[in-house]
Amino acid sequence: MGYSICGADEDKDQSLNICSWRALLILAYSFGWKPKGTVFYCWQVNKTGEKIHPLYVDENRKDGGWVKDGDWSGTYFTNDWQEITAEDAHNLAKALKRALLIIPDEGVNAPELPQGCRESSDDEIHALLDNREYLISFWSGLAGKQKIGDCIELFKSGSCNIA
Repeated sequence: MGYSICGADEDKDQSLNICSWRALLILAYSFGWKPKGTVFYCWQVNKTGEKIHPLYVDENRKDGGWVKDGDWSGTYFTNDWQEITAEDAHNLAKALKRALLIIPDEGVNAPELPQGCRESSDDEIHALLDNREYLISFWSGLAGKQKIGDCIELFKSGSCNIA
């Protein structure tokens, strides 16, 4: 699974794989970003007049699985065209700029993590949060720093969507 982060200027759009997107957000968080949560605008109206999200289905819900207006979780980890607000994107950019100051230009071997980036679990997120050394090594090298720089430019330009 991958993510396309799309802004008003198509030339600044970014594509990241699941591991890179997660590592980017956790890096920003570890450098002071406070996530505001995403906003979802692509609701449809069902036969009873309720607004529902036609693409996102939670199989565990008793009401048939449709996410209804007001139930959006604010997640950054689905590709539902949810919006990162301009304020949130600006704060992401500021945190990533702080991170860039200490990420080395030379590539560094990353230490092993208990679950790696293949899992989408809270344990993995906590392992990454507890291991700033891993995040810095993950993004080390000129290519990693360039990717962060490109994401900073996108986030500085205003709100964007996750697809």
